[in-house]
Amino acid sequence: MDDAGILASWADRLSYLALTKDGSFLVGWGDLETAFAIREAPAGFTVDKQSRGQWATLARFSSLSEAKAFLAVCLASIWRADRGLGDIFPAEPAPDTTVTRTDQGYDVETRGHRASFRQRTDAKRYTYVAGHGLQRVNALLMQ
Repeated sequence: MDDAGILASWADRLSYLALTKDGSFLVGWGDLETAFAIREAPAGFTVDKQSRGQWATLARFSSLSEAKAFLAVCLASIWRADRGLGDIFPAEPAPDTTVTRTDQGYDVETRGHRASFRQRTDAKRYTYVAGHGLQRVNALLMQ
């Protein structure tokens, strides 16, 4: 399955519909309450979440592949929680990674990848999937 298929399958598990392309995002899915999208930004790509009509940026990435991997983590985490499966990621960041508190949130540097997050939980989860590619991340999320 290609990247688009993997992301669409996670969205489908949540009964999310594809967002109507309006040029403001590259990919996106949601329902009446919540939506997620990847947008192109001046310094790379963002993963954004809409809740009750308000969009907020969850994370910033320098590469599209890293944004896709994190979007899969977001969608899978909701699906797993809805089924009582719990979080597959340990409470602390992966070994040999750096999560640094900043004025805007948290910066992650791991395996040659950098990303910025609003929440520490998202930053911590990313340390376990950074640089692995969506295929491998998907396999991990299916455990």
